[in-house]
Amino acid sequence: MRKLGVKEWLVSAEMSVYTGAKTVVRTIYGNIKGFEVKVGMHQGSALSPLLFVIVMEASVLVARNGYIRTHTQPFNSSCV
Repeated sequence: MRKLGVKEWLVSAEMSVYTGAKTVVRTIYGNIKGFEVKVGMHQGSALSPLLFVIVMEASVLVARNGYIRTHTQPFNSSCV
């Protein structure tokens, strides 16, 4: 996100949402003990589509150029 020009406060805010996230798996026999989620996105999160677009943008840049070039202009959150 930083390499795409997203402002630091947005990166920090997003990271805080996912830091220490835990989940529980429900089975027909009951719930298993909760565990920390270290990868993935929160299911149903309003931010998931935005994160998907950011990851796809980075992936396309790497596929096209072989690297992510830092944008000269910061990410414009008003476009979202």
